[in-house]
Amino acid sequence: MDDALVYSIQDPNPGPFNITYNPFMDSFCLYADSSMVQGDTHCVRLWATEADDLLYRPWRNASYNHCVVFNSPPVLLGEPYSVTLDVTDLRQGIALVDLNYTDNFVFPNVEFYITSVEPAPWGNYIGIETATGVIGLDADIFLPVYKYQMVEINVTVTDGGIPALFDTSVVHLYVLNGSLVCTAPPVYLSIGALPNGQTILGTVQCSGVADGSLTFTEDPSQDLLAVNSQGDLFLGSQVQSLSSGTYTVQVMAHQPPFPSVSVDVSIIIGNFTPECFPSPNLALMISEENIVNTCYELYQCRSPMFGGTMDCAISSTDTLVSFFELDCTAMSTNFNYYVVNVSICVHTSIAQQNQLGTHQVHGEVSNNFGTTTSTFEVDILPGNFFAPVFSTVNYVVQISEMTANGTSLFQLMATDNDVNDVLTFSIPDQSLPFIILGDNLLVDGKLNATSRNSYSFQVKVSDLVGHEAFAPVSITLTDVNEPPICVAPYFFVVDATATGGQTVAQLSCYDTDEQNNFRTFMYLLDPFESSSISALVMVSSDGQITLLQDMSGDVESYTFTALARDLGGLNTSIQVTMIVNRYFAPICPLGFVETKIMDDFGPSQCFSVNTGCTDPLSGNLYYNIIGGSGSQLFLVQPDLSGLSVSTLTLCPQAMLTNQLGSWQVNVEVRNQFNQTSVLVNVIVEEKNDRPVFAGPVYVAAISEKIPVGHIFLQTTAQDADILAINNELTFSLDLGDVNGFAITSDTGMISTTRTFNASIQTTYQFSAKVEDPQGLSDERTVVVDILDENDPPQCENLVVNVAASLITSPGTIIGAVNCWDSDIQPDNKKLVYILSGPLESYLVVRDNGSIELSQSLPRSSTTTYSMTLKVYDQFMINNNTQAGHLTIALAVLVDTSIPPVCDRIITTATLQETDPQGTCVGQEVICEDPTGGSVTILSSQGTGLDVAEIKSRASSSNSILPLNVCTSSSIKNRIQDFRVSVVVSNGFGTQTVTWTFDVEDINEPPFFLNSVFNMTISESSIVGTTVLILETGDSDVDAVFKDVTVSYDVINVPDNVAVPISFLLDCCFLVTGKLNASEQDLYLFNVTLTDGGGLSQARIVSVWIADTNEAPVCSPATLTRSISLLAQVNDVIGQLSCYDYDKDLNYKELVYQSNVDYFNVSDQGELTISRSLDRFDPSYTVLVSVRDGGTPPLSTSVTITVNVDIAIKAVCQPEVQYPNVWVKDQCLTLTMNCVDPTLPGQTAHLSYTESGNYTAGFTKVQSPKGQYQLCYNLVQSGSFGMTVSVFNGLAYYMYHQPLDVKYDQSNPVFTRTTYNIGIPETHITGQLVTTVTATTASTSGSIVYSITGGTWSNVTNIFRLDASTGAITTRVSMRGYAAQTIILDIQALNDFSLLRSTARVEVSVTDINEVPSCFYQDEIIGNSVTVGVDDAVGTLLLHIQCTDYDVTPENKELSAVLTYTPSVLDVFMLEEQGGDYTIRTKNLLPVQTGSYDLTLVISDSATPPLSVQILRRVIVNLLPPTPVFNAFPINSTVVQVEWLYERADYYAVTTNFVLAAVSSSDRHSFMTPPDPSVTGSLITKLIPETGVPCRAYSHHKLRQCFLSLRYIGDASCTYPVQFYDVTAVARTTIPSNFA
Repeated sequence: MDDALVYSIQDPNPGPFNITYNPFMDSFCLYADSSMVQGDTHCVRLWATEADDLLYRPWRNASYNHCVVFNSPPVLLGEPYSVTLDVTDLRQGIALVDLNYTDNFVFPNVEFYITSVEPAPWGNYIGIETATGVIGLDADIFLPVYKYQMVEINVTVTDGGIPALFDTSVVHLYVLNGSLVCTAPPVYLSIGALPNGQTILGTVQCSGVADGSLTFTEDPSQDLLAVNSQGDLFLGSQVQSLSSGTYTVQVMAHQPPFPSVSVDVSIIIGNFTPECFPSPNLALMISEENIVNTCYELYQCRSPMFGGTMDCAISSTDTLVSFFELDCTAMSTNFNYYVVNVSICVHTSIAQQNQLGTHQVHGEVSNNFGTTTSTFEVDILPGNFFAPVFSTVNYVVQISEMTANGTSLFQLMATDNDVNDVLTFSIPDQSLPFIILGDNLLVDGKLNATSRNSYSFQVKVSDLVGHEAFAPVSITLTDVNEPPICVAPYFFVVDATATGGQTVAQLSCYDTDEQNNFRTFMYLLDPFESSSISALVMVSSDGQITLLQDMSGDVESYTFTALARDLGGLNTSIQVTMIVNRYFAPICPLGFVETKIMDDFGPSQCFSVNTGCTDPLSGNLYYNIIGGSGSQLFLVQPDLSGLSVSTLTLCPQAMLTNQLGSWQVNVEVRNQFNQTSVLVNVIVEEKNDRPVFAGPVYVAAISEKIPVGHIFLQTTAQDADILAINNELTFSLDLGDVNGFAITSDTGMISTTRTFNASIQTTYQFSAKVEDPQGLSDERTVVVDILDENDPPQCENLVVNVAASLITSPGTIIGAVNCWDSDIQPDNKKLVYILSGPLESYLVVRDNGSIELSQSLPRSSTTTYSMTLKVYDQFMINNNTQAGHLTIALAVLVDTSIPPVCDRIITTATLQETDPQGTCVGQEVICEDPTGGSVTILSSQGTGLDVAEIKSRASSSNSILPLNVCTSSSIKNRIQDFRVSVVVSNGFGTQTVTWTFDVEDINEPPFFLNSVFNMTISESSIVGTTVLILETGDSDVDAVFKDVTVSYDVINVPDNVAVPISFLLDCCFLVTGKLNASEQDLYLFNVTLTDGGGLSQARIVSVWIADTNEAPVCSPATLTRSISLLAQVNDVIGQLSCYDYDKDLNYKELVYQSNVDYFNVSDQGELTISRSLDRFDPSYTVLVSVRDGGTPPLSTSVTITVNVDIAIKAVCQPEVQYPNVWVKDQCLTLTMNCVDPTLPGQTAHLSYTESGNYTAGFTKVQSPKGQYQLCYNLVQSGSFGMTVSVFNGLAYYMYHQPLDVKYDQSNPVFTRTTYNIGIPETHITGQLVTTVTATTASTSGSIVYSITGGTWSNVTNIFRLDASTGAITTRVSMRGYAAQTIILDIQALNDFSLLRSTARVEVSVTDINEVPSCFYQDEIIGNSVTVGVDDAVGTLLLHIQCTDYDVTPENKELSAVLTYTPSVLDVFMLEEQGGDYTIRTKNLLPVQTGSYDLTLVISDSATPPLSVQILRRVIVNLLPPTPVFNAFPINSTVVQVEWLYERADYYAVTTNFVLAAVSSSDRHSFMTPPDPSVTGSLITKLIPETGVPCRAYSHHKLRQCFLSLRYIGDASCTYPVQFYDVTAVARTTIPSNFA
């Protein structure tokens, strides 16, 4: 064995390392002394050798170089850390700083943490992510910060080594509350007047956080301004060299730790004397009569605010300085300028001072920088001093009411002492029927003395300046007599039964005269009437017509004349016709009479019926049977006497034994003039039985293509009655909301009444009803399935009109057709439109039915095109069939009324009278024909044609016509309006182009008469207060120019803000809304005067609003608040909304005071509870006084209703302890555990009340208050309840404790919990299904079985359960429940203990296979069908619908097999779809087989299968069709004929062909055998007919087997030889064996 190993460090300086050896593990350990570690990395050489080698063989060794890296502490980077934030940014989640570090090792568990925060409260909000070193806020900080706060955060990072090394640092967080905001005023310097360098030009002002530490510095790169530490600005040395303009100097404001702020100071250098804006050639016209202090605005001047206010004056050398002065008091500010409206005012009267004429005035406006002079003219005009005077003081006239409209009554006259004054007459009252034209008063309306006989009014005269005078006018109307007005002719009817003295009519007239003798009238009979009338009728003075004798005789009507005569002697004739009514029918008030007889009546037994009929003319009555169901059973007993009787005697014509039921006899009742009828209902009575349907339900399936009226289902019913009157059954349907089905009332066959669409609905369900004549009935459900088939398209309209225009653009949709297809399959549903007609190349029909113009319509006068639009579905297109397609008659209505289009039809222009000849009116008008035709001038007219002419130049296109109107002569002094109209046409319509132009003269601007435009009003001014009355003037004479309008706009209020001052009544600025100086204390209005010529004058109106104290406003003024009695003191229960509109802060401060000591109101208007509420007080009314800070204070009040919910119940936590087993005398304990939240700690006042039926089974044992011990005193189960009411004086707490007792040991127990039973659907009604059994340990009582529920609510109508034995039997047939499982819930009850248990019975009904049911769906009568040998492939031979009413798939699934004899290959085919079977021809039928026998077997899929067999014979009509035949004329005597069978096998059954050419004078015929190779021949030697018109004949006879040629020649036609319509008629001889 080798010696042990020796380890050592082969290094002269091992540093901190040494080695220890472990001999047991044959290893060594390298140790380091941490106190000797210098630096990060140390390397040593390890050496190993055996002990003997160390002595004898030192070269035998092993070595290894090993380096150790010692961990160094981490070092945080980026120190020092400093973060500055605004206080508003102190929100949860914000990151403050991200700490970074470096380390020679990266350990996975490096951690950062905060060691301390100063101030300490900030440490609650600042956190650090231990893994990443991100310092942030853990929550929103709401600590107060005044200006700024420095927060010191001490942090540490550890590297996770062993041991862990660390580094620390400090983060300084500066939180700023506010910011430094500084401004500086601009510095204005006037050239030539610069201040010295010691003058303070302005001071920089700072706010926000500014305090004594604030300092300022200027930009050292400029020397325009200097600034000291206090922010004062001084002039720099470089300003002297600057020219006019604006210069910017930057000044810095400093206040650590806040960021420094730069302030831009503007230096503005320029000339700042006032700047005035007078109008060129300004001239003012002033009347000499103007009063003192009247002012007129002239122009505006402005001066920069730093230039000071402006002063105004008239030059002392001006001639008008003694009478006028210049005013500048209406001054305002606008964009850093003082703005002044310069006015000239009269300060000394100029009236009659010999100053008339034009004067030059020099206006001087000055500010601190100098004076500006403006020159204008003032023209002093003579005044108007006198008012007009009427020459006639009073106008009185009397006229007739018949005076015609437009008649002149008199002339008005007035005078005026002013020179050249103009007078105007008018009537102030515009409602009168009079008018003034010039100086004449005329009638203007219809006069009527009856409605008004006099008029009193005033007329007015006024001069040019508005001086007025009035004169009274009195007009009296005289009445003219007019005859009465009557309704004529007049007709009335009188009965022949009327008697003498009876009033039979009333005449009606009226009179419109005013005078009483004219207005009063009377009625009378025309004295020239015949004596017969005067003996019959009398007309009273008030218009009543009265009979003088009874009506008699046969006269049918009387005509006579009555008069209406007024006291003035005027008559009105009235033609009166009296019609006599003699046609009175017998009166039968009953109308319907009913009698009952027995069925043993016979011919010898008559019976009487009292009809109640009478004759109003007391004549005879005659009875006769005219109809009714009993007209054949009964007859009227002859009455030869013909006496008037109300009794009808009827006699049976035979025994009524088999005539049970009701029989109606319609009896005619006649007298001499008329007749009526009465219905007699004779009831023959017998006992009746109820009819019954066969089967439980009817199910059928029909195709949606089935025709209307098709019978698809037969219902049957039976009635046990013997007599027909009772067993005649009537079938009907109860369709509900279903429509489309009908039933034959006598046979019960159900048919369709409409077509169906399976796409809309696939199943219909309704009820069939059978009823006997006595009303007994039965009902069954009918279910009809609709089978889907392809439907043709449908369209809303088959006649469609669309409209277009000759100029309609291609691509325009001009209309649409509304078509659809209800099918589901895409090809069946998709619609295809095919359009034909004269415009088919111009139109296209899109898939959605829209009709689009594909190209422009032809230029034609045609207005209507008839088109045909055929509508197919894609199925028709794919199958090349047109069956079912729709044809729409499409009419395209083309609007050809397209007149020329001119780019302008009205040109309006104004020409100066100095414009030269040839001046044109506006721009050229271009007229163009939109249809592409030419445009021409048709006519021209107008007043302007004597000074102008129509000009037209050549254009590049015939469809364009340029036009203009230009002057043809001088228009000097032609100051008037002119008009020229030109009519142009393009053949389709016309267009009128009009030029209107006027020649205008020189215009002068209007002017203001006011002197003051700067107003001040109180904000308390009410609506309607006048702010300023605006006075204006205009020196023009022309009425158009003199018409001055006033407009204004507000220049210092946004457009969307309402202005409470408006200019109204064309004169005044008025207050129109609520003024509020707090919101707006100045309104500036820019007022502009504009005359009719467009010249204007503008002034600024300034309105200052003076603030006045106003009472506070609270909204709402009444409040209602609801709180609980449990609300706590200091709870806020409401908020008052009060505010003060005043601008003054002293006025705005509000003080609240409550009148109820339970409540207090804070300075912020919060209503709080000040002390505990009264326990029994449900409501408080609190009156809060709200005062402002005015002197004296103004106040308002708020009424608050505080409703307190005092209905606070006791709070209980009931606990119940039940006995383990319910036996007699066992007890339960109920403890209520109640407290009152309104009186904490008190329970003595609580009262308890018990109720309920618990006393029927329990005895209550005396217990402490609020605790109950109830002991059971019965020996059986029971359900009881106890209700406890707890009242605390305020409300009731209710608790109900149910008490259910069960004796578990006596419950019945079923032998099984679930009974699974199976029965067939053929199970006999009443037969036993199963028996359920339950037992009980109780010795008392019996078990009673019952059905408590199940699968359906009517399960008890399906099964019967014997209550004593438990036997279950069926009540109904099980066929309707095949393949279903019916669940019954069964209960067993002990009738003594009333304890019970339940079990379930599951009855599975097995489906029994039955034969399928089939119904014919075609319209073929009988069992055979006849088809033609040439009928198309697919001809229908049989169509049936089969259904299997079984439920299970193997019994229900059907299959079909078709066989036929003789068994010719591929002749017939069978189609099947969803139980619908159709047999059709598969190929063309052979021509030699006359009949086929078809057998169709329908089978189900059961084992063995059940089937039904359908037989049908097909009889074939073997007669071939008509051959294809054509005839062609060769010349006038020869015709070529050709014939051909479509099928070659038709030749085998044809004997021969006979060809014939027949005319009226000739006949050629011959016979040819049926050879397929011979298909043509010539017929020669024909004789043409002459004298026959050139028209076509057709001649076609079927089944004559004869080929006939017919042609007509006419020598009179245009061509020498002409043939017409050589047509063919086929006659074929059929062999006898095929007949």
